[in-house]
Amino acid sequence: MPIDSLLVRGVLFGYLEGNRGFAQISLIGSFSILPAEFVLLVASLILIVPGALYRVTVVRQELLNLAILAWIMIGVVRLMFDILSFGYLAILDFAMVY
Repeated sequence: MPIDSLLVRGVLFGYLEGNRGFAQISLIGSFSILPAEFVLLVASLILIVPGALYRVTVVRQELLNLAILAWIMIGVVRLMFDILSFGYLAILDFAMVY
């Protein structure tokens, strides 16, 4: 089984079992380490790097994929405005949703 699949399964289990507390594991006071975001970064790199090396498209250009990408882009734009109002709490909420 691919390592990225195992990592994403572990994160999904952590979010389902631990709910929001999983996103707020912190080593220092109010600064969370965001374990799921780290796993998503690693899994994305595992997906993207071979695609770049072999010059193949790793994501199909289908309507559902484009709709999800658009939704994430809208969320990122919204996050920029929410950080001004809510600070680090906006990042934690963004992490929980995406």
